Amino acid sequence: MSELVVKDLKTFVPAMDYEISKDFYQSLGAELTTLTKSITQIDFGSVRFFLQDYYIPKWANNFVMFIDVTDTQAWYEHIKQLQEEKQYPNVRFNEVRRESWGDLVVNVWDPSGVLLWFAQSIPDDET
Repeated sequence: MSELVVKDLKTFVPAMDYEISKDFYQSLGAELTTLTKSITQIDFGSVRFFLQDYYIPKWANNFVMFIDVTDTQAWYEHIKQLQEEKQYPNVRFNEVRRESWGDLVVNVWDPSGVLLWFAQSIPDDET
């Protein structure tokens, strides 16, 4: 019997306006690789997903990506500045907060309503 190995996992993320969403993620710091006319690979280093030119409101508004980061405050400042400069439609975000389990989190809703959780794990001895 062969080994059951998972080499990678990528999700398909919806885009209401494909071009605006591509620009948004590139402005966040991602590298974009066009795979087809309707699918772009979004890379944040070794972490990646597929952005697709496909949109269903109920799906997008219930889609969440948890993004493990080392500095939530830095991401908050970056997103705040980005939104002040570019004014992406539908993009909103909240201030950094501590979750009950200890993570520092900033929530960002992308131009399609997809919820991004930028979360920094805080060791118990630092809470």
